[in-house]
Amino acid sequence: MSRLAQRVRKKAKGAAVQATDHRSDQRLMRAKALRISGNLSDSEKLAREVLRDEPKNASAWLSLAKTLAARKEVGAAEKAFEKVVALADDPFDAHIHLSLLLFQRGALNEAIEHTRRALALKPNDALSLSNYGGMLRKNGALTEAVQVLSRALAIAPDDANIHTNLGHALSALGRHEESVVHLARAVEIAPTKPLATPCEVPLPTT
Repeated sequence: MSRLAQRVRKKAKGAAVQATDHRSDQRLMRAKALRISGNLSDSEKLAREVLRDEPKNASAWLSLAKTLAARKEVGAAEKAFEKVVALADDPFDAHIHLSLLLFQRGALNEAIEHTRRALALKPNDALSLSNYGGMLRKNGALTEAVQVLSRALAIAPDDANIHTNLGHALSALGRHEESVVHLARAVEIAPTKPLATPCEVPLPTT
C-alpha cells in the first residue's frame, strides 16, 4: 500500500471515529435528559445502545449507572459505577455516587474510602466534604468530622446539610452551645427541613 493510500485510510478512519463519538455524545445527552425527566427505561436503553458499540465508553457506563441507581437497582448500579472507576480518566463522579450507594446500604467503611478517593481528585468540593464529614460522624470519628465539616462550611457557608451535620457532631462532643448555633442556622436556611436526621448525605440528582 502506498503512503498516500495509507494517509487516506488513516484520515477516513479518524473521520469515522469522530462521527461515532459525536453520535454517542448525542445519545448520552438524550439519555441524561430522559433520566432527569423520569423516563428511566428509555434512558437505560440509550446508554446500553452506546455500550454495545463502545463497551469501554466510561461516559456511557456512568449514564447507565445513574439510571440504574434511580431505578433502585443498587447492585447493578454499583457494578456500573465500578466500571466507570476502572475506565474513566476522572472518576470523581463515580466515586461520589458509589460512596452514597454504599452508605445507603450500610457499607460505611467502603463508602468512606470512595469519598476519600473522590476528595483526592477534588479536595475542595463542598458536597463531598459535607458527605465525608457526615459519614465520619456516623462512624463515630467526631473530632475528625468536625474538622472536615468546618472546612466544608468555609467553602459553602449557607449549606443547611453542613450546618446540621456539624451541629450534631459538636453536640456529640459535648460542645452544645456551638451546636445550637449551627442547628439554628440550618433552620434559618431550610425552615422545613428536619434536624433529627441521623446523617445528612444527599445523593446528586444529575
